[in-house]
Amino acid sequence: MIIIAGRSVSYCWLLQLHLLAELNQQGLTILLSTHDLNSVATHLPWVVCFNHGIIAQGQPSDIFTPSTLKKTFGAEMVVLHQSDRILIANEGTSLRHQMQDNLPPILRQSHSQHNTHN
Repeated sequence: MIIIAGRSVSYCWLLQLHLLAELNQQGLTILLSTHDLNSVATHLPWVVCFNHGIIAQGQPSDIFTPSTLKKTFGAEMVVLHQSDRILIANEGTSLRHQMQDNLPPILRQSHSQHNTHN
């Protein structure tokens, strides 16, 4: 983790998002390009999904769906809703990969020894 003036980069990013939200509430139009979907879903009131043209636009709770995100990023996405929160993950990175089940014998032995000592 990178620390800037005693604060992590993620903390500074959240401060920037809050500042942008305040400026937007004062009437300033803001255009932000990012792939940080979880921060956008939590902090911004309106999103535009773009891929060679506008795919969808609206409130994150309405727009961030697996279908819309697949059209936008070309990948299967998992979207979880919990009360007023949205969590988005790439399906490929959120599932156990089959390679983890096919470890070479030397790694399998080391892996099982490591797990028995925990």
